[in-house]
This record gives sequence, structure tokens and C-alpha cells, in this order.
Amino acid sequence: MISSVKEVSDTLAIFENNKISDTVINNKNLEEFKREVVTVGDLYSFNRLAIHYEENKNYKELYEYALIMADKYNKGDGCSQVFICIVAMNNKNLYRDILDFAKIDEKAKSDALKYLEKGVRLNDINSASMLQEIYRNGIGVKKDIKKADELKKKIEEM
Repeated sequence: MISSVKEVSDTLAIFENNKISDTVINNKNLEEFKREVVTVGDLYSFNRLAIHYEENKNYKELYEYALIMADKYNKGDGCSQVFICIVAMNNKNLYRDILDFAKIDEKAKSDALKYLEKGVRLNDINSASMLQEIYRNGIGVKKDIKKADELKKKIEEM
């Protein structure tokens, strides 16, 4: 049930159960966000696209912009988002949580892990947290407490 609707700049923000849902982004803003990601690696625009595409379960489209942020602009946020997109695209377009990583094939796992590792090198706390959880719990990989502890230490230093 929608409790209130509020206009925020050019984006319609819908508040449901105290959670903001901004799946309604007008085409002008959507194109502007895309352009800002592609041309300058703008993090705000990327985050807006990520929210929009994740809420609409359009991981294929999000993947394109996450790769740009990760590879062209070396942004850790892009790396963790590439991981999520790879998992979702190889899991019936679903990403519920880190446990979905165990459900994908080995090639996809390898590709996804490469982006988390790159995110860690870029000091992205999201990438480090996900990778630490994967190794600590053996999610889709052999459990490696030593690697998990090293990642935990790195996270504490971030």
C-alpha cells in the first residue's frame, strides 16, 4: 500500500512502508544519468541507474553501466555491481543475496570473483564484505578462513 507520493526534482519518489522506491525515473533523467556515467563516471548517476535497474530486475542493462564504472573509471562500486549482475544474469535474473553466488556455473563464478577482487584492490568496502563472506562461509568456493580474516582486516582498515 502506498502511503504517500512526493515529487523530488524530476524523479517521482514513492514511499512504501517507510522505504523509498524510485522506479519511476523519467526518460530525460534516465538518459542524463546514462550519459554522465559514460562520459565522466559520475557515481551519483550510476547509483541512480543501479537503483532503477535493480528494482526493475534489468540486470543486463545495469551490467553495461557497471562495467563502464569498473573498467573505464576503476570505481569499486562498479565492481561490486558487476558481481551482482553476473550472479543475477546466471540465476534466472534473480539476486536475493550472496547465497545466489553458489547457484551459478564455474565460468560465471570466476568472472564474478574477478570483479570482487578488483573492487577490494580499489578499496571498495562492499566488494570486500561480499568476498569475505564468500570465503568465510564457503559460498560457491572452498571455505578459506585465512583469506576471510585477511579481508576482514582490510575492511577494518578502510
